[in-house]
Amino acid sequence: MTPLMRDIMAALYGKRFPLEDEKATQAGIFSALTDDAVALTMSPWASVNREVRIAGGIIDLLVADVGIEVKIKGQPKAIIRQLNSYSAEPSLSGLILVTSRPVALGPTIGGKPVAVFDMARAWL
Repeated sequence: MTPLMRDIMAALYGKRFPLEDEKATQAGIFSALTDDAVALTMSPWASVNREVRIAGGIIDLLVADVGIEVKIKGQPKAIIRQLNSYSAEPSLSGLILVTSRPVALGPTIGGKPVAVFDMARAWL
């Protein structure tokens, strides 16, 4: 996991996001990250963008060179397949899956570091 990935995970920890609608969840995460960007004044946080076109499709959020995919629904195999396609993007240094679903991932996917942020556990 890259240092920026750890910082993003820490910024999300303990925050509650809406779980009924994926777009609302994305908006909540975007707000949390942009609020923390101001508070932390970390240079990699200078760019937090939503719905960015990359290799493999459109990723939900991009923080500098870390892609964040939000999944509330979906089968684990389909989620892994989607992350694997995103890993083909050469400009990404890593991927974070933000989910309320159990998805087992190894430490890398497509050769890139990957982390799972479990929204349900982060509330505790």
